[in-house]
Amino acid sequence: MKDDDIQAINSEVTRLLTAVFGDISAIKLPLDLSRVLDYCGLTLREGTFESEELAGALDRDGKTIFVESADTYARKNFTIAHELGHFKLHKDMATDIFYRYQVNKPEDADDMERELQANQFAATLLMPEQFVRQLWEVTKEIDKLAQIFGVSPEAMRRRLQYLRLVAD
Repeated sequence: MKDDDIQAINSEVTRLLTAVFGDISAIKLPLDLSRVLDYCGLTLREGTFESEELAGALDRDGKTIFVESADTYARKNFTIAHELGHFKLHKDMATDIFYRYQVNKPEDADDMERELQANQFAATLLMPEQFVRQLWEVTKEIDKLAQIFGVSPEAMRRRLQYLRLVAD
C-alpha cells in the first residue's frame, strides 16, 4: 500500500473518531464501536454463518454489518472495524464478504488492495497511534495492550511492528 493511501486512511479515521467522540484524547478504550456504527447509520447483526471461513459481511444497501457470533470479542471487533473500513473507503462496493483466508490469500490484486486498506482502517480505528505509543511506554506487554484495545495479540503485535515499536 502506498504512503498516500495510508495517509488518506489515517485522515479518514481521524475525521470519523472526531465526529463520533469529539476530543480524540478523551476516548475510552477499548473503542466503543456501537457509537461508530450508530454515527454511520449501521446496524450490527450477529449470527452463525454456514461456512467457518466467513468472519463477517457488509450489506451497504441494508446498512448492516454481520459478524460470526461464535468469534471472540477481539475477532468481532476487528471484523466490525474491517467492514467499517469498506463502508467508509469503498463506497462503490454494495456488499463485502470477509473471509478469514483473505487476510493472507486475497483473490486478486484489486481485492488484495481493498483488503489491505480495510485492515489498515481497522487497525488505525481500534488502535489509534497516540494511545498505542503512550501505553507501549507504560507496559511493553503485547498481551496486556491487546486486552486494553480489545484486539487479538496478533493484531496488536502487527500494529506495534507497523509503528516500528517492535521488530518484525
